[in-house]
Amino acid sequence: MTTTTDVWQKYATELTNLVTAGQFDSNSQVISFAGTTLSVDLGNANAKVINDVVYNIANTIPAYSPSYAAKGGLISSYASFLDAIDLKGDPNPNLDPEINNATTAFNNAQTNFIDVQTKAYSAWANFKTASGSDVSFFTWVQSNYPVYIQAKSTLQATESKLQQLNIQKYGQGYQIIANAINMVSSSSGALDITAQTPYNMAVASGATAPAGSGPAVLPGEAPQQPASQLVDSYAPAYNLNAFTTKYQEWQAASTNNQRTGGTISVSSSSKASQWSQFGWSANVGGLFGDFLSIVGAGSTSGQTTTFNTQSESFGLEVSFTGLGTFQLNQGKWYQAGLVQDYKNNLKPNSPDFFGEHGSMGLIPTEAIVGFEPEITLTLDQADYDKFVQTWQANASASLNLGPFRLGSANVSTYGSRQDINFDASSRQIKIGPVKSTVPLLLGVISTKI
Repeated sequence: MTTTTDVWQKYATELTNLVTAGQFDSNSQVISFAGTTLSVDLGNANAKVINDVVYNIANTIPAYSPSYAAKGGLISSYASFLDAIDLKGDPNPNLDPEINNATTAFNNAQTNFIDVQTKAYSAWANFKTASGSDVSFFTWVQSNYPVYIQAKSTLQATESKLQQLNIQKYGQGYQIIANAINMVSSSSGALDITAQTPYNMAVASGATAPAGSGPAVLPGEAPQQPASQLVDSYAPAYNLNAFTTKYQEWQAASTNNQRTGGTISVSSSSKASQWSQFGWSANVGGLFGDFLSIVGAGSTSGQTTTFNTQSESFGLEVSFTGLGTFQLNQGKWYQAGLVQDYKNNLKPNSPDFFGEHGSMGLIPTEAIVGFEPEITLTLDQADYDKFVQTWQANASASLNLGPFRLGSANVSTYGSRQDINFDASSRQIKIGPVKSTVPLLLGVISTKI
């Protein structure tokens, strides 16, 4: 029988061919494929909710694996990289202790400010919910949380002192680095969650996906709160190019019951690309684990069902109302040229930033997004009968089929048990299309650094 890895390598091969049209360089890029349903509410009526979803996709640095999972955050790794740049400079040893002390003071002030800011923002949100007031954050903190003002002033003062000493040691060349640090700072840059800057964007967190899908949950993200608890703030700026126009086309196609996104077809005779063709080394491991499993209520792992995928009867077909790749762009705070200029000029004992083990080894550049997939699984007679019997014996079970999970209330799902239909005459299990306003994240293309 064909192995699980082989089946999903075939799926990954077909998906890649469909969305990249040959425009993929395995030497400089990798593709990370979603291994579970990742509902992404990119069609929400609230633009701030969309911004929050884009931020969570674009800021997530994938783990070094073909199976998409979060390794870390881009802006935090980038900020650490800026701090690690070594400009050499004035050899006067008397400057070093002052810089070390100033660095410690700045780091302490920044940690304290982020803590105070988080608590102040939470207290303000609770006040608004309890009182029904629409008071702005800055008006509220002036009289209700003055320690926020004090913590921010201390941070700005220690940051200014540190930059002055660094300019004295490294010369005016340090100003380039100082400007880059200011762009990502939490007091007036991309990481400022309280006010609009040239480097952040307005977001609303706590949204739930509309009817027709489960909560929009990305790797490492906790399930979101009910829409009534939306909290406005700011996040580092990112952009998902050209999605809105394409999404409107998908909605029109859905209304007219048109399948315009193309079809992935896998059979026993399909060819599977090697992982190297997706940019990975040969030892990266499997993709989704079990090909097909039935999960009991309250569980996140399931009972694996073995199928004869070598049979001429076997087939997997996934067609989409909409499917495409969309460029992810960082805001002005991220300077790719600066990374290239200084990536080999870091202070001794700096952490790994680049390569397979680096915190910035992969930079997300494109999102693979699908809309309303329709899935048809064809089995030989014995496998079909076995599956139907197992499925019908557990009325509360859900189904895991590669990156698609159906019927579970515990995790993000594509649909419900009612969306799964059986055709005994053709030995087919048919799923969807589930009418929904919420697309699915099927994978992310990243650039290697």
